[in-house]
Formats: sequence, C-alpha cells, structure tokens
Amino acid sequence: MTTYPIVEPEISDYLKCLSKESIQEVIDLFHGKEYKIPQIIEKFGLEKISVNTFVNKLPPVHHYDLVCPECQVVSWKNHLARNKKSDPFCPQCGEVLIYDFDPEERQRHIEYQKEREVWLRMMDPDYYEYEVVINRARYDTLTLFQKVFLGCAVQALVEDDLSTVKGKLLKEFKLFPNQEKLNEELRGLGIIEGVDYTECKYIIDVSVTKELLACENKLGSVLKDQFNLWKVIAMAESKEYLIGEMSTNNFRYHHDNKFKEVFSNLIQEHSVSQTFHLINKSVADACKLYAQRGNRYLAENSIIGLCARMADYYPTRGWPILKYERRRFHQSLMSQYFFNKLLKIGKVGFDYPPLLEILIHNNLNKNY
Repeated sequence: MTTYPIVEPEISDYLKCLSKESIQEVIDLFHGKEYKIPQIIEKFGLEKISVNTFVNKLPPVHHYDLVCPECQVVSWKNHLARNKKSDPFCPQCGEVLIYDFDPEERQRHIEYQKEREVWLRMMDPDYYEYEVVINRARYDTLTLFQKVFLGCAVQALVEDDLSTVKGKLLKEFKLFPNQEKLNEELRGLGIIEGVDYTECKYIIDVSVTKELLACENKLGSVLKDQFNLWKVIAMAESKEYLIGEMSTNNFRYHHDNKFKEVFSNLIQEHSVSQTFHLINKSVADACKLYAQRGNRYLAENSIIGLCARMADYYPTRGWPILKYERRRFHQSLMSQYFFNKLLKIGKVGFDYPPLLEILIHNNLNKNY
C-alpha cells in the first residue's frame, strides 16, 4: 500500500499550551456529546472564549481516505460545527476533493484554471509577457515604417519617464488601416511570430523618444523611403475603404492579388481621395449588376475591374474623378504622423497621388 506524505496543520496560539495528544482529545470531545464547550475549556484550563471563536481555534484533521491527485498529499478537513466537518481539501493547493475522482475531469479543470490565470494576467493593464527594447543601435536599423509606428505610439502614449509605451493601450487607437500589414512590418522590431503588437511593452531609449517627438531630420529617412511609405499608406487606405464599401453591401472581399495589381497602378496617377470615388461608384454599379443578374460572385468580382475601367474612361469624356473626403474611416495615427509631422504636407498626402516632386520641393505644398 502506498504511503502518502502528511502535512501537519499549524497550531493556533490558543492551543499551543497543550500537547499533541491533548489537542486531539479536545477535538474528540468537541465532536462528542459528553462535554459542552465551556466544560472543555475548563477541563483543559484554556482561556474563556465564545463558542463561535472556539471552533476556529481547532486545527484541521487529516482525512486519510483522500489524497490530492495533484500534490500527492493526505487531505485535511476543517471543523464547521459540532459533529460537522468540511469537505476534504488539499492542504497545499487548497483544491476541494471529491470521492468519485475523474482524472479526465480533473485535467480539464486544471487546464481551465491555467487559461483563466493567463486571461486574468492579460486583463491586468500593467502585466506584459513580452517586452520590445529599442536602444539607439537598434533604432538606427529600423525601417521608416517601423520608426513612424514608434513615433505615433510615443506621441500618443509614452509614459512620463519618456521611455515606456504600454501596448495594451494602443488597442484604443487606430494605428494603421491594415492590421495584417502592420503586424507583418512590425516583425522587424523583434515581436515574436503570433504575438500581436498590443501584447508588448515597449522600452525606448530616451534619446530616441525625444527624436521621435521632435521628428528631427525626417527621422533620417531618404526620399525613396518616404515615397515608398506614402504608397504603402495609400494602398492600405484604399483597401480599407474598398472592404468597407463591399461589406456594407454584403459583398465579400476575396481578390487580394487582383487588388494589389490594379491599385498599385491606380495610385500612380490618382490620389486616395480619388480612389474613394472610384470605389464608391464601382460598388454602386456592382449592386446594379447583382440586381440584374442575381449572381453575387459575379458582382463581387467586377468591382476592382470597374475601378480600373472607370479611371480609364472618365478622362476620355472630360469627366473629373472627384476627390472624396474621409467620411467613413478616420485617418490612422501613422498616416497623421507621417503626413503632418514628418513630411509636413498634411492633406496633400490624401488629395494627391504619391509624387516625388512634392517630396523634393517642400514649398510646393503651398500651391496644392
């Protein structure tokens, strides 16, 4: 027969004057009918206390019939009243034990407890399992996209130490129009695959924070970097608007490669505000097509192509491609930081296509 360890209960100061045998006798008399509690107190020369207080002074008793399956120790029972004890429980983990023990149920319960502990930690705004450290050497290797992300995060949420940014708070902001693209680009910061950027605490060198807040020297970027990031933002904003317009009309977006091919050409000559116009009109035409043919997939598949054909057709008729406002989706923090603070061209970034001429001649924004 297997012998399991026994955890001895702590004896209260009230009973420490008694021997182990006398304490056991007190417990036996408490659960018996021969003595009343005041008589037990008098018999052992204990301090006079109330009946309710007396029961709380008694140490738990060992319950040898049940062993904790997790801790492998003999269980305890507390004293609830005369002739009444608690259910057996583990003296180490505190788990209440049952006689019809089911190992599978126990395992499920343990897994649930672990998941709940993780969830509680994740809900704690000050708990972070992952940290991203950005020192000066690391910062100098980052792409402009990553620097702009840090810049808008610092501008919005840096702590008073000018070093800490709590990622969980970033959930309250729209950092970038395309979350998939954002997570993909931020892998270079050292964020582990499968971990969202909002699950990390960012520890940034104070000198880097000051540079990001001042946005000195355009964060050391060259024209090529600025031009490419402008195009990335234009594509992301166009895609966000396209998906939103399609979803509003119960159309599904499932043509990502087609979108990239067509819109990478469109933004060379058309601003984001103009792509909004093309998308809006194309989705409206797709709705008419669906009403006529009753084929939803055909209508969905026609939208991106309609944008391209409309962009080609309007100039031949002398019709303007209007510049829409940001009515449906507000501008992301990265877009604001890039166009307002770094490039200092403001709404030009929305009303004009990505142009090297604008980047080269900073004074041209006054004429647009």
